[in-house]
Amino acid sequence: MSIAVILSEVGREPSALDRVAAEALSSALIGSRRKRAKGQSDNESLKLVAQLARAFGLKPAPAGPPAAPDLDDFLDQVAADAAAARDDAEDDDQ
Repeated sequence: MSIAVILSEVGREPSALDRVAAEALSSALIGSRRKRAKGQSDNESLKLVAQLARAFGLKPAPAGPPAAPDLDDFLDQVAADAAAARDDAEDDDQ
């Protein structure tokens, strides 16, 4: 994650301290990705990332509403279930 992206999430004109914190957070994220790419544990790096994000005031976006089920997919599933039930009933009759 770039420093510019992190600073855009501040919601105000970034101060000098904000810029330092954003650079530290970006560096910690890059370090974590590099460790993971080498197959090393990045647990400590991720803890640092979470700590820096909290200190910086970054929060995850709230969850959106669940997606409405697609009517065509629902009807296809109902038809498939009905066909499977008929097949089972025919097998039981034989």
